[in-house]
Amino acid sequence: QPWVPLICGALGSDVQDHRSWSTKHAALQLSQALVSYGTKQLETSMPQLMGAVWQLLLAAQPLHQAVLVEGTADDNEEAGGDENPVGLEALLAQLFELLLSFVAPRFREQLAAAIPQMIYVAIAYLQMTQDQAETWAANANQFVADEEEDIVSCRASAELLLCELADEFGADALPALLEAVSRRCAEADAAATAGNSCWWCMREAAIMAVGACCEQLEAAVLSRVVPAHQIQQLLDMLLQRDLQPLLQQQQQVQLGAGGQQFVVGRALWLGGQLCEVANQQQRELLLRAAAAAVFSNTSQTVTVNAFRALVVLCPEVPQQQLQQLLPTLLPALLQLLAAAGEESLHLVLEVLAAVIHAVAPQQQGASAAAGGLIPEQAMAVAGPVLQTWIAHTSDPLIGPDAQEVIAAIARQPACLPSVAAAVAPTLAGILSRGAAAKRAKRQGLPSRQLEPGQDGPMLVEASLNLLGTLVIPAQQAVATEVCRGVLGPVLSVIQWSDDPSELSSAVTLLMHLLRVCPTSDLLSCNTGFPATTGDKSSAVLAHILAAAGQLLSPTQPDTCSRDAGPLLVQLLKTFPAQLAAPPAAGASAAGASCVAVLLHGVVVKMATGGCSPATLVSLLEFVVKLALLDVQQLLETLAHMTVQQKDGTTTSGLAVVLPLWLEHAPDFSGSLLTRQNAAALLQLLQLRHNPAIAGLMVQGVPIEDAAAASGGRVTRSKAKQQGGLKYSQVPVPVKILQVLGHILSADCEGDSRGFLGLEGLVNDEEWGESDEDDSDAADDAEVQLSGQSITGLSTVTVPDGDILDIMNRSEATTPLPEDPADANDPLLRTSLRSLLRQGLAALVAADPGFAAAAAAQLGGGRELQALQWLLEPGS
Repeated sequence: QPWVPLICGALGSDVQDHRSWSTKHAALQLSQALVSYGTKQLETSMPQLMGAVWQLLLAAQPLHQAVLVEGTADDNEEAGGDENPVGLEALLAQLFELLLSFVAPRFREQLAAAIPQMIYVAIAYLQMTQDQAETWAANANQFVADEEEDIVSCRASAELLLCELADEFGADALPALLEAVSRRCAEADAAATAGNSCWWCMREAAIMAVGACCEQLEAAVLSRVVPAHQIQQLLDMLLQRDLQPLLQQQQQVQLGAGGQQFVVGRALWLGGQLCEVANQQQRELLLRAAAAAVFSNTSQTVTVNAFRALVVLCPEVPQQQLQQLLPTLLPALLQLLAAAGEESLHLVLEVLAAVIHAVAPQQQGASAAAGGLIPEQAMAVAGPVLQTWIAHTSDPLIGPDAQEVIAAIARQPACLPSVAAAVAPTLAGILSRGAAAKRAKRQGLPSRQLEPGQDGPMLVEASLNLLGTLVIPAQQAVATEVCRGVLGPVLSVIQWSDDPSELSSAVTLLMHLLRVCPTSDLLSCNTGFPATTGDKSSAVLAHILAAAGQLLSPTQPDTCSRDAGPLLVQLLKTFPAQLAAPPAAGASAAGASCVAVLLHGVVVKMATGGCSPATLVSLLEFVVKLALLDVQQLLETLAHMTVQQKDGTTTSGLAVVLPLWLEHAPDFSGSLLTRQNAAALLQLLQLRHNPAIAGLMVQGVPIEDAAAASGGRVTRSKAKQQGGLKYSQVPVPVKILQVLGHILSADCEGDSRGFLGLEGLVNDEEWGESDEDDSDAADDAEVQLSGQSITGLSTVTVPDGDILDIMNRSEATTPLPEDPADANDPLLRTSLRSLLRQGLAALVAADPGFAAAAAAQLGGGRELQALQWLLEPGS
């Protein structure tokens, strides 16, 4: 408290004295610290401090007007000879920072009475400075940058203060805001009448003040705190006065002298901000005014604000009105696109996307007369936008905006064929150059030197993503034409790229092409791959298999192989007959089918080690698909397959695949894939007497020695002290039964955490190492499960689970497969529980001794008890 009188004395000295600004600045900084960290100690002194700050705000406003707005007085930062002089702008910024700290619930009572006057004064500080006006009038890019990024100027601080007041005081502040705006507009009119050349600064500031609080105003109108007609009257005033020059339909728009352009631009901006509460007639007039600003491009700042208004207005006006503007609006936008700098490019692209979206036909197959672009308009837009996209692919604003414009055109059926024909060759060339560069790098050859502005970072990946927007199932003929031009380059990217993001995009696009295009058309493409038999279709298939094989290469990094499994599954769907035959060349064994060759690649990839769980699950998707097609053939192929492991020893493919499959079976996610996995395991279980799997032992359940067993379950820390958990070995069929129980439990956890008291339980064998050693209490906690057992199981105990495991397993209930053809899969119409109940009931009926033997080897467990519950009548 002793500091407050000193602070108030410093703040109360004459603000006209430039030599006092450094002292005032330091006093404001000290006040900021006291208010932020010592509020209780300041309770009795806050009125005095607030009063001194308020008086400084009032006293500094004429100085702000003279020095910064009108430029009739000097800032004179050097006055007083201070080593680090403080200018007026810096002093005011610190003042507003302190004022913002006052706008808080704890000071609500002290501020309530001053709200109307504070808003009124803040609008004056919102005025554009002379330097800002000169800079922005000469450089529209700087105007855009400052409007979007400025947070330190006095103007930005005043805007933030108004927003905070509207948020904190709501119904009390908004009527005061509208009243203050009315007063300030009247003052601006009086200044104009008196011949003050800076009259427009106050009017522009008043309009901006409304826009600064537009979200709060719209919410107040919708909740009827503020009458809608008040806002609509304000919009009428803008249309009748500030925007009238744009609505007069003159050949040459006259915006007036001096800063009138800033007022017109700010009025357009506010019209867009308040679009939601405007009536339909006002929206249509605002659209006409914004379009006229773009047509004329008389002022760059007005045009920039017209862009902002159009983005909001286009979806809100009748499509017919916007359609009428297209013949003149699109050419004007393309001219501005060609002339725009990097700061404003994204604004032009946003408008183009908004316009094209808004005029799109409402129904598929509608004629051009019903709305939308005509092909000539689409071509006129696509070319320049594509070049812009190529030059700015890595820009986080311009790149996505340009891609969205092309995607918006592609969604219009009448335009897709011509746009795809124009865009696809350029993108194919980018992919070819990118693949050639990667190939040269891998082979140690000199790569082509990049030309300025071409083939920049991320261009290959972005090209792949953009091509995906041109391949639409509803227009198969267009997709086929695109495929003929890009299939070869896409396959080359997959063969030679070492970038995980590029590979992911390339595989995604390839799968999309395989799904959409007819098989005969795919096999008739010229991919540039050498044909060994003179048959073009064999060459295409060989190229596709070579690309898939590269993803399975043991030398390929794990992250680059993550999408291999889904691609192999799609190949099975697209080329079932072709893959059943031997490849044209390069088979690893005489007479081996293409499927066998691919499966061998999968097994080798698994055997070499180093695959992450995500990559293993991806590869296992292919194994699951083969099991569903013919599980007996899969077992025979794997059993006769010999592969070399990481340690140099050899083993069978079955010994590699089955343990990994059973270990990662619970990690399958997605509604369909989870069901397919369970169905494949059930089919595998039907072959439980096959010597190939009956004699194969895999990891079972943790083994506890006698000492540990007598003292209770082994915790994580105890297991670590003993050198880690030891596991029993059980036959594959027994392990399959346990895994199916785990899948069922995970499915039940996703649907209901209360299933049989199993909430939060995890697989015993995943109860491994923990990053924390201080959770022994939780580890020692046990949950008792009891129930009648079909296999003679007694009461068992299971450890508490891990919430991360529960979250991961809950993904098993997420629907919507990516492949549209999968929507017709019968498994999607069968619940997982019904699938398991049907399969296991038949097994128990045919071989009741198997379940009892499995229970004995596993020692009970929550997985078997979950299956027991499933088979009980009425479950």
